[in-house]
Amino acid sequence: MNSGMRIEVRDGHIAVGRGRDEGARVIFFPHAGGSAISMLPLASDLHDGVEALLIDLPGRGARDREPRAATFDEARRVLARQVEPLLDRPAIMFGHSLGGLLCDAVVRSLSPRTRAWLRCVVVSSAPSPRRTAALSGALPSPPPRRSRERLVAGLIGYGGTPAPVFDTPELLEGAVKAFGDDLLIMDSYQLYPCSPLPETDYELWNGGQDASAASDEPEAWADVLVRPPRTRMFPGGHFYLLERSEARECLHRVVKARLWQHDQEASR
Repeated sequence: MNSGMRIEVRDGHIAVGRGRDEGARVIFFPHAGGSAISMLPLASDLHDGVEALLIDLPGRGARDREPRAATFDEARRVLARQVEPLLDRPAIMFGHSLGGLLCDAVVRSLSPRTRAWLRCVVVSSAPSPRRTAALSGALPSPPPRRSRERLVAGLIGYGGTPAPVFDTPELLEGAVKAFGDDLLIMDSYQLYPCSPLPETDYELWNGGQDASAASDEPEAWADVLVRPPRTRMFPGGHFYLLERSEARECLHRVVKARLWQHDQEASR
């Protein structure tokens, strides 16, 4: 971890940065079952002058005293209200898995004036909105909670959960509950026809060995965006972000190109 790094718990999120002149932001949304702190490896060594904001869902991490969101739409509305005032400078939004869907839904919920601050949206290991809506639409309403056995199998299958969690009953029960809560959010996803098509540039990131990813996801995502997204494939599975360093290094390049270089040139 870099010396001089500042970590602060604020109103529903964690802020990570260095120095005082932070003229740009990267806003992170974690995966199902994860909290804001799970994004710290990506956020801990961004460029000077870039502040990382790690967002928590209600009932998790920095918002653990709040009741959890019962549906995807409730989570979207809560997060949109939280993020809107944070977009007062150039920014990138980054969401992984369920966080990618929430990130996209929040972008569509922002006012045009606020959305204008976005330089790029990175959606990582997230199924397309149409695929997610089709899967959730086939479920009963309200969707049933998955069994403990299925949740544990999911945690193992997706990866990303530290091995000691499975050896510690208290930690495992906490992980199972959080994962189950968040899958209920995903299972209530709906694609609203009136949702605006964001003109913001999108990038789709995936692990090449992610068994949960459909081969046609880039095309499916392109159907709900104004401009075709840029796709990037990395070695690894669903949690390629944590398995290797390539994605972290790529994020540094994207931040430099989209935030630092772009705004340096704009100020000339």
